[in-house]
Amino acid sequence: MTGIPRETVRRKLRILVERGLITPGPGSAFSLTLAREEISDFVRRAQPLEMPYDWEALQ
Repeated sequence: MTGIPRETVRRKLRILVERGLITPGPGSAFSLTLAREEISDFVRRAQPLEMPYDWEALQ
């Protein structure tokens, strides 16, 4: 649906679970584990999970 490879989505979801940001639910569902303010604070302080692009090549 998003065009993101399935394994990439799985890997990123696994990272979010490991960091305690989401919890797996029944089937393929996930739930947020933090309040909106905590998520906002986390995003402001977060480092990128990975660099999917060669940014130097794009410039």
